[in-house]
Amino acid sequence: EVRRAKAVEALRKALARQCEALGLDAPPQLALERWRFACKLAEEQGGTQLAGAKGKRRKRGLCGVLGTPDPLLPCGSGVAGGDGGGLVEDLVRAGVDTAKAERAAEELHAASVAEAAKLEALARRLVDGGDATATAAAGRLSVARHRHSLDYTLDGCFVKLTHAAHEKLVELHRRH
Repeated sequence: EVRRAKAVEALRKALARQCEALGLDAPPQLALERWRFACKLAEEQGGTQLAGAKGKRRKRGLCGVLGTPDPLLPCGSGVAGGDGGGLVEDLVRAGVDTAKAERAAEELHAASVAEAAKLEALARRLVDGGDATATAAAGRLSVARHRHSLDYTLDGCFVKLTHAAHEKLVELHRRH
């Protein structure tokens, strides 16, 4: 999940660079989130073929592991088409030419597909086990217990969970 959060941050930075190149001071507010959620909704509702699937349809299943769609990153082919998940509209509303906005949406989608592929490769190595590189890439986790919460820190990412939320995650992990 830390790697997934870092992948989203990489997309956020990619969008910021694209917007700067298009002459905008910053990306339109919440544009990345609207784009991600619209694309993920299109993937879920349409059974979108994953980019790079070479004609094979993959079904929903384990959260991004072993050939299934990533739960956070748009990775379906064709999701960037049409209105680009709303990103084109956001960029045009901010004053960007439609053709340039469409190209920016396609580039962001390509970056998302690449990040999702990296995450799937890491997940495969971790599931297969025995890969010291993948295990090292997973980082070092530190946990601090408090009266009402648990603090997790991994590679500079910090998460605070209540004990009840932690138990729910433990149960989900046991099931899957």
